[in-house]
Amino acid sequence: LVVAGVACGWMFRASDKASAAASRAMGDRPVIKALLAGLLLSICGTVLPFSLFAGESQTQMVMESYAALGATALIATSFVKAALTPACIHFGWRGGHFFPVIFAGIALGYGIASIGGFEPMFCVAITTATLVAGVQRKALVAIAMLLLCFPVQSIPWIGIACLVGASLPLPDRLTKKQSEQG
Repeated sequence: LVVAGVACGWMFRASDKASAAASRAMGDRPVIKALLAGLLLSICGTVLPFSLFAGESQTQMVMESYAALGATALIATSFVKAALTPACIHFGWRGGHFFPVIFAGIALGYGIASIGGFEPMFCVAITTATLVAGVQRKALVAIAMLLLCFPVQSIPWIGIACLVGASLPLPDRLTKKQSEQG
């Protein structure tokens, strides 16, 4: 579960770095950037409809029907959501990454739970905590934010997952500062 959350976090970081570079290379072309992001989002949304929205409303739908959605679709949705979110932000779309990253973690957890018949809420809590902390790199902020989303009995597990997600080193190619990238 932690490895899956870390991998999804790395997907977010890779997309963040690549889309920031692409946005800088395109210069001041807000309409073209927004259209490209919309095109990318619509193509992904055609195959994975849950990748279209931030996730606040879709979370309940996933909770109620995750078994019918299928593990592959849920796991793919989580990785696509992690990649699309920073791309949309860098290409001028409004919003932030908190809800989309939480939703990606939830989809990932339910997908993994579907594969092995594991306890769904435990899987969701661990993947979400690891992913959120891995993206934010601040375990305490991630724990505080996730206290609003999960039952009290999962707090110790969320805490451990957040500490691991925030403290695992990122690959070198995902940590170089923007100013170092010529």
